[in-house]
Amino acid sequence: MRFLILGPLTVICGDRTIPLAGRRQRTVLAVLLANAGHVVPVEYLVDAVWHEDPPATARRQIQNEISALRRAFSGAGGQDVTPIVRDGQGYRISPRPGELDAQVF
Repeated sequence: MRFLILGPLTVICGDRTIPLAGRRQRTVLAVLLANAGHVVPVEYLVDAVWHEDPPATARRQIQNEISALRRAFSGAGGQDVTPIVRDGQGYRISPRPGELDAQVF
């Protein structure tokens, strides 16, 4: 799996691009990848998506976006995918060496 964040956000598995659904999902993934290897608190993700006016269901919507990303990743690559994991009060993604273009750069 490859994550491209230096330019348009793109996720590639094998020879195909994994479709990302909508602004919220793209924002959540971009924030996680910009902080790769570190826990990103849910409140930080809420702020990134809605800024100063989150809906009452914001935390649940973040959980839904994480679930949708997990499904998209596992559907594209089976078991050998970079997981998004729950860690304390947030989420973390830890791409392997060579998977994140910003780390390679």
